Amino acid sequence: MNLVVTGASGLIGNAFIKLYSDTHKITALTRSVQPDLDASVTWVETNYTFDSLCEILPDKDAVIHMAGMRFPPLDQDNFNHYLDNITISDNIFKACVHTGVRNIVCASSRSVYSEANELPWKEAEAAVPASFYGASKLAMEAIASIYSKKHGLNVKCLRIAQILSSDEQKGYLLRTLFDKAKAGEAQNIYGTGEGRREYIYVKDVARAFMCALQFGEKSGVYNIGVGKTISISELAELINKMFGNLSPINFLTDKPEDLSKSLMDCSKAGKELGFKVDYDMASAIGDIFGDWMCNI
Repeated sequence: MNLVVTGASGLIGNAFIKLYSDTHKITALTRSVQPDLDASVTWVETNYTFDSLCEILPDKDAVIHMAGMRFPPLDQDNFNHYLDNITISDNIFKACVHTGVRNIVCASSRSVYSEANELPWKEAEAAVPASFYGASKLAMEAIASIYSKKHGLNVKCLRIAQILSSDEQKGYLLRTLFDKAKAGEAQNIYGTGEGRREYIYVKDVARAFMCALQFGEKSGVYNIGVGKTISISELAELINKMFGNLSPINFLTDKPEDLSKSLMDCSKAGKELGFKVDYDMASAIGDIFGDWMCNI
């Protein structure tokens, strides 16, 4: 396929390009083209305006839409920060209508759900976000549904579980766990580490986008996860074991503990898109360890 990938320099975009640039022609969009980006695809710098997208999209078979704003520092967390998640998506959908591209897969998020939703979270229930980020993703899904119904687009929005990757931004939990394990240093976890979350390996996420692309006539929302949870302490122990880190795990009490839980019912993606994960937590961390060993 001849594909356009927005937000291509991000976490999922990098994984998608590594997996599929040999078998598909990819035009990778980003706000700023850097010299260290993957040279196997065509990189295009864009501000995601309607006019710029209309120049890029003709003759393309499908669009994978990953561009958007992630969580900012807590003191900057307000809805205005996430308006791009809505306006960029609208520009993409509108440009797809204009250029005749019908097959679109979008990155949504587990953040459209919250503790107000009963576990496991299901697509058929009314999602209740607890953050501005989640609200912006839910708004994107609603706009996608309108374009699908009114303009004949086939937009599939993937509600992705928390992504397991050692390439997460510095300062975030997973990146810190991997960095500490690599350095052989003690892991610091706040509270008991009993908060349980659903994680999915970034390579499985990239595969989920490709699975969704194969069903060009489908529209709607799909939960993408593993259907299992793991506690923070169990995850830290697993990462330490795989990296041979013998340093202790310290349980700290000077900050409040996050005991939130997340778990999605992902059966719809299996039935309608044929998606299932290739990696459990142990094999995913083993794969990350293997990549790290190859790079040292």
